[in-house]
Amino acid sequence: MEDMHIHLKNAIYEQNLFDQYVKRCIDIGIEKVVFLDHGNRISNKHKPVLYTKEAIDSFNNKISIYRNSDKSVKLTIIKGIEIDYSNNLDFRNETLNIIQYGQFEWIIGAIHSIKFDNLGQYLKSILDMLDNYPITAIAHIKMDKDYKLYQDLFIDILNKCHEKNVLIEINTSNRARWSDEQLYYMLELMRKYKVDFVYSSDAHSVDDVGYMIRETSEKVEKWKKRK
Repeated sequence: MEDMHIHLKNAIYEQNLFDQYVKRCIDIGIEKVVFLDHGNRISNKHKPVLYTKEAIDSFNNKISIYRNSDKSVKLTIIKGIEIDYSNNLDFRNETLNIIQYGQFEWIIGAIHSIKFDNLGQYLKSILDMLDNYPITAIAHIKMDKDYKLYQDLFIDILNKCHEKNVLIEINTSNRARWSDEQLYYMLELMRKYKVDFVYSSDAHSVDDVGYMIRETSEKVEKWKKRK
């Protein structure tokens, strides 16, 4: 089992809390994770975490110490960051500088705190994000009741993901988990356009690590057997 989106928050600085995250992963049978947190934030209401050299250095140090420990045999930790999309050039440059300094191995691109008139505008912003940020995966793609009307844009996104080898995140949190209908819709498109996916709890606490990943992956495996 993998969980490719786990927020460390204060565990970036606190070794005891970092160890709790590791123990939780091992206890529930997870073998590979992405530990990360937010870089620059678009909204002043939301706190950035991995945006200063001090924070990034502490995060990198925690990962390095872990990789030299015995526990690294049981759990593979990938060093990641979740970045906010923006079309503001200054914000983009700040984000790209953070990415360069941190030497992150996994970059999740997400759209937060931007209001759109419709789903089409949101999906076009994802396309722009793919063109302008060096991301590994797209976080928690949102869909409304009219999502099927925008299939052409979903296809454009998946074609670009295939071209750039970018993954789609199947987010299992209560905040962003797709309905079964949306999940199967995206699985069909991802299979057709040859785009891979990862499971992500989007955990913001130790207790949320791995949340609903096993249940969601079982749905996906049953779907595959029917095809």
